[in-house]
Amino acid sequence: MKKKLLLLPALLAAVFCAVFLSSCGEAVKKYNTSVVKLAENGSFGYRTSEDGTVSAQSKFAADWGINAGANLESAARIDFTYDGNNNITSSYLTLAATSTTGYYVGVYQTVDLVPNSYYQVTYEYDSSESFKAVTTETEFRGVFFGIEEDPTFNNPYTSPVGGKTGIVEEQGANQTQNNTVKLFFKTGSNHTYTLSLNVGSPENPVVASAVKISQFDVVRVKASEVEKSQVHPVNYAIFGQTTEYNIIYVVLGGVGTLVLGYVIYMLRARAYALKATNDKAASEGALLVNKRFAKIDGNKFIAPLIIIASVLLVRGLILGIFSGLAAGKFVQIIYYGSEISQRITYAYYLGHTNAFASFFTQYEGAKLLPLEALTVAFAGVIGNTSSTVPFLLITVVLKLFAILADVGTALVIYNIVSKKSGRVSGMLLAVLYGVLPVVFYSAAQIGAVESIAVFFIMLSFKFILDKKYVPAAVSFFAAAMYSPIALLVAPFVLAYTGVYIFRSVQNRDKKWLAPAIVTPLLFLAFFALSMPLYSHFLSDGSGLGGSMFKDYYSMIIGENVYTVNAANFQGLIGNNFRTVTQESTVVTILFVAFIAIVLLGCYLNDRSRLSLLLLAGGFVLTYWYFSNNMTILALLPFIPLTLTYAGLTRDKRIYFITLLLSAMLFTNLAYYCMVTGYSEGYVSTVAGVMSVDALRAISVFNLVSIILMIMSGYSVLISKHVSEHLVLNVSYARYTGNILTNIGVFFTNASRHISAFFKAAFTKNGKSAKK
Repeated sequence: MKKKLLLLPALLAAVFCAVFLSSCGEAVKKYNTSVVKLAENGSFGYRTSEDGTVSAQSKFAADWGINAGANLESAARIDFTYDGNNNITSSYLTLAATSTTGYYVGVYQTVDLVPNSYYQVTYEYDSSESFKAVTTETEFRGVFFGIEEDPTFNNPYTSPVGGKTGIVEEQGANQTQNNTVKLFFKTGSNHTYTLSLNVGSPENPVVASAVKISQFDVVRVKASEVEKSQVHPVNYAIFGQTTEYNIIYVVLGGVGTLVLGYVIYMLRARAYALKATNDKAASEGALLVNKRFAKIDGNKFIAPLIIIASVLLVRGLILGIFSGLAAGKFVQIIYYGSEISQRITYAYYLGHTNAFASFFTQYEGAKLLPLEALTVAFAGVIGNTSSTVPFLLITVVLKLFAILADVGTALVIYNIVSKKSGRVSGMLLAVLYGVLPVVFYSAAQIGAVESIAVFFIMLSFKFILDKKYVPAAVSFFAAAMYSPIALLVAPFVLAYTGVYIFRSVQNRDKKWLAPAIVTPLLFLAFFALSMPLYSHFLSDGSGLGGSMFKDYYSMIIGENVYTVNAANFQGLIGNNFRTVTQESTVVTILFVAFIAIVLLGCYLNDRSRLSLLLLAGGFVLTYWYFSNNMTILALLPFIPLTLTYAGLTRDKRIYFITLLLSAMLFTNLAYYCMVTGYSEGYVSTVAGVMSVDALRAISVFNLVSIILMIMSGYSVLISKHVSEHLVLNVSYARYTGNILTNIGVFFTNASRHISAFFKAAFTKNGKSAKK
């Protein structure tokens, strides 16, 4: 039986290997052997067949693809030179971009190369005629060799390789060229690459009436034959690049969220039943029923180790894969994220000695919170220990902080839930949080600093549940020093503080001294942590405190737009990136204030610390959906807050609504990261994309989910009605069998009723007809 069970995984592994190997192709492994496919003589000497049925141009098109802003055949063609007797003496490829408005043209060929190997590129070109940029403001790109999978390779804005770049000073200034170019590049871990020869580019078209390429060769060379400083690495990352084909990952992540949630729900249902059975068995002196759950319940180390391993497994894979794909200087291109590129740049600068003092003079308008700045500076110090891949090392360190924060958040959830629902249930809920696609994607792929803030937010609420005010206040302060999203839960932390002071005064207890002492100390800590960044304001007389609070305020307010990239209400009605009107600002403030007052009233009604989890999560959700200037990641605190509450109360409605919103949040986030992408122009890109019906559907779905959450919250907090979690007393196979049986009985009874109805109706009509 065991051998049969192992047969299916073995077959699946074999199929996977076969598919993977079949897609790799066969690379030319010999040294100094051309890897590109050319004519018979190894050049562009394509000839029309002797019978005239196949033209030279057709033979060329069979080997090469053409990418041009003009007619393909005229943009890239095979030409010849002749002697006095009309015999062909040489052949060459002609790339032409003759429009006065500028064109670009390129030819490309996909080849299989040996991974982690060195290659030499050689090509000769001649342009004796006009060769110029379109305007004086246009970046000039002459003939250049490119690798399509790496947008940074031979890019004038990053690292020009072999191509002619530079601003043309005078419009109409002709540049004639006759040159031989030789360059080297090193492949990454991939096999397939698309090599191209280009004149101009879509972003920077040129006017070049006739560029003749007479020779082109790409050969593998030994490492000893090249100077390492002359070698240009290829940053190959298809998965990391934004493309419409990544929509499959978006869909899988959303569906995967719901599947994972259902699996964990059924496991917890089984755990509840087994725990009750085990407790009864133990009281009667019998053996425990489930040995695995018994081991977890009986050992305080097993569950945390399972949680840590589960959370780190997925994140480690993602971080390792992306680090391998981005093993080059321009790591920002691979690691897409809303602000990760800025943090990498800041870290590289802050990592230098005494860089804090001149940070704001170097990066005017930069905004970093104190603890965030220290974390970024630490990553810069580590990254600057490498002279070859400092940006990559900085990125890994920054993402490790976010990943460790996710581990901490999962452990906090386990610690809170396990005290009331048992170690198994707490472990399952913590593992679910750790493997939710939106959570690990935010930390491991984007490196969101919000992940760190979420950890400190959850830590603060844990201390509130434990009646430990000082640690709760310090934890919330740490969250606020990492990200402004901490302020979304501030009303409820302040409400708890108010109740804490009121009760201590009412009971004539001196506990009210703790807030009175801690609050000013935290303000002093804010100054102390900010001092390294803002010290230059003391010397120029602009004021240290004013500058720090001004920057913090500007981070909270942000750009005066309706919404940034969230599929919320403003996106639903098409207000993306439009300036906020005064009327809208007033309405938003009144609405948010009304919601906050209602939720705070719910807490003050019974002063239950447990209800703070749901109230704070509900406020984050409502504020995110209806407010202005929202990002996708601002909704992250909602997930652990409501998941923890659902775990403590065993309310399945709160649980499943949280899952639905987590799926939609991942869909929203991954769509921008993997389909449209975060780039310098992502603002305008996203603004246009939000008109797509699919994303408006997400906004509608979010609205429906919020309404359901409000109804469920009212039922739990006001009506005191909990929709109990399923307790599964039978095996899952028997449970599903019972459901299918009940469905069959339902349809059988329904068909009988329908049949009886029509039979009675026809019988009655028949008697009436006879009469």
